[in-house]
Amino acid sequence: MPASLRTRAAALLERQTEVARQISEAASMNRRQARAVQAMRASGPARPVYVDMAG
Repeated sequence: MPASLRTRAAALLERQTEVARQISEAASMNRRQARAVQAMRASGPARPVYVDMAG
C-alpha cells in the first residue's frame, strides 16, 4: 500500500470498527426487546382491566 494512503486506510478501518460495534449493540438490544415482547405474549389471554375513578 502506498504510504500516502495509510492514514486514510487507518481512518477507514477505525470507522468500520466503530460501526460494527454499534451494529452489534443494536442487534443485542433488539434481541432483548424481542424476548421481552415474547414474555408479555406468553402470559396468557388478555383480561379487561377497569379503573375506579370515583374512588
